[in-house]
Amino acid sequence: MSVDIADFEKTFVYQRTATIPEVTADLKTIGQFDAYHEQQKSKLGKGMATSFFIGLVSFILIGTSNSFQQYAVVAISWLGLCFCAFIVSAIKRSKHGASDLANRRYELLEEVLRLLEKDSASNEPVAVRIDLQKPDHATKRVREGKVGPWNVQYFLDPWLELSGRFLDGTSYRLQGLEKYQARRKTYRSRSGKSKSKSKSKSALQVTLSLKPNPKRYAESEELSAKLKQSLQLPPWSNQKFVGVHKDRLLLTALTPADWHGKPIPPNPDDDSFFSGPHLVAMMFLSLYQALNQSQLKQE
Repeated sequence: MSVDIADFEKTFVYQRTATIPEVTADLKTIGQFDAYHEQQKSKLGKGMATSFFIGLVSFILIGTSNSFQQYAVVAISWLGLCFCAFIVSAIKRSKHGASDLANRRYELLEEVLRLLEKDSASNEPVAVRIDLQKPDHATKRVREGKVGPWNVQYFLDPWLELSGRFLDGTSYRLQGLEKYQARRKTYRSRSGKSKSKSKSKSALQVTLSLKPNPKRYAESEELSAKLKQSLQLPPWSNQKFVGVHKDRLLLTALTPADWHGKPIPPNPDDDSFFSGPHLVAMMFLSLYQALNQSQLKQE
């Protein structure tokens, strides 16, 4: 059963266990839903700007006209119409803005699934959960605190879970967690006026775990020494943990807030383009390199 957009729009959470082509088709539908609301939001923003400009110009012209009293009813009605058009556009834009999703999240999942499909059986299901709600949603707030003069609200957003199995019997689990901070402070300017300032901080934490097929690879404990040697992550990401826990290989990495969901930058020489799919691909590559080394040792 494909994604039900009416149900999805209630929570902005997509959850399904299905084959990779079926999940990919659902993500394309979600992308079309997102693109529609982005277009409507843009159109209504232009409508707000147009009605405000027309209203402002009309107000100036009417105010400087000698015949205002003669056409007072018409002038007031026209200004009222511009004001109503502005308010209606603002309300509609806000509604569409609530459905304007973070493209990079479902784009990253699409790219990762495209890579995983190459080494997965065509009928092998994957379990997916992706949360496209905004990271500062009230349900994701975990605590409040102070950092210097800033009042800080802390949010944890576990927005991605993906699990499946490769052709060689190795199972994987990929998790994405956004750590978000909303900061606000109030201060007095030199003139003595009270002012407020707000900003946000964010970072993406990605955790990948592999459970090797024991018939094909060495025991997980024997792989621990090989993991750090095989680690190959982009320079703009930071390794947080790498090691073995029970029967799984674990790798956790952090990346900056301004990462993208596209696999490659528009300009290959752009060092400021942080590709989320590239980070995930390198994490898979690093863990599998350790596995392949253990397989060669057995042979």
